[in-house]
Amino acid sequence: MRDINRSQQVQNHTSGAAEQYLFHGTRRACHIGDDRTQINPCNRSDCYLCHIIKCSFSMAHANANGMFGPGIYTSSVSSKSDGYVWNHHIHSHKHAMFLSNVVTGRSQKLYAASHGRRSPDNGYDSVEAVTHKHGGSVDYPETVVYREDAILPSVVIMYTRH
Repeated sequence: MRDINRSQQVQNHTSGAAEQYLFHGTRRACHIGDDRTQINPCNRSDCYLCHIIKCSFSMAHANANGMFGPGIYTSSVSSKSDGYVWNHHIHSHKHAMFLSNVVTGRSQKLYAASHGRRSPDNGYDSVEAVTHKHGGSVDYPETVVYREDAILPSVVIMYTRH
């Protein structure tokens, strides 16, 4: 995980100091977290969970087909992020997601998809998808950052689905 100085650096580069704890679902391709002995991150290139644990988030793994362009997607709703959690080529009843510190700064509200987007508009630090309930195009809130230094993984949550 990143050190505190890097986190402080993030806050200094944004126009606002707004920071939130948000969920991020990702792919796991190893058995880390399955039991108390499986605690070391793997070196598999297809295990994004372990990559985030070791190196933090990477725009190189951002989904180019995301609703708001390639970015790092998070949500305040864990079940929304659970939709992006999957075990890749492994069989396990355990699943993993992150609770992360996200420096949202000044967040631009988006009411419709913007697939070609690569960043928020000038004057903003992140984008926030507005829900159907408030006139937008998503069921659950989403926040997207386009800078690796705007998000810091804090907690890995291991869980089972019933």
